[in-house]
Amino acid sequence: MKKTAVTASPILPVLAERWSPRAFNSAALPLSRIASALEAGRWAPSASNRQPWRIYAASKSDSPEGFAKLLSFLVPFNATWAAEASILIIGAAQIENDEGKPQPGALYDLGLYMGNFATQIAADGLYLHQMTGIDVDAATTGLDMPAGWQAVFAGAIGEFGDIAALPEKLAAREVEPRSRKPLSEIFFPQ
Repeated sequence: MKKTAVTASPILPVLAERWSPRAFNSAALPLSRIASALEAGRWAPSASNRQPWRIYAASKSDSPEGFAKLLSFLVPFNATWAAEASILIIGAAQIENDEGKPQPGALYDLGLYMGNFATQIAADGLYLHQMTGIDVDAATTGLDMPAGWQAVFAGAIGEFGDIAALPEKLAAREVEPRSRKPLSEIFFPQ
């Protein structure tokens, strides 16, 4: 299914075509299928080249136990549809450096990582739905993250699935046109 963005100015086709479905088909995908996306993220810009990001991942076909563990960190609403994805990820940021001082730029850097990651996923013909609806404390603790690290988001990855398999309200949202705020609400020339 295509949901091409209607843009005010031309953008790269991969960006115009990228969107975040909730309908996945549970195809067996190994983690190697996202290797290019992981590499694209690895080459994202990073302040002082700190690279304060980590990605925890599990493929349902390769590691059902790992997949179930990551799924358990999602809020129930997200877990209902994300269970059909092929791969789940949890993204984490080093929000404090090794001396315990805050690193506010870590979240920005993680966002840059995920921008690259999401674009590569789309270029590779897969879909990614990112979500912040997770139990941050449970994920941070359950994944044995080092001091100073924190879970930030989850992502469901896979091939597009059957919209009819979703609850009615979610199915309706899948077919709605994509939208964004107009530039006049987010861009302020000085």
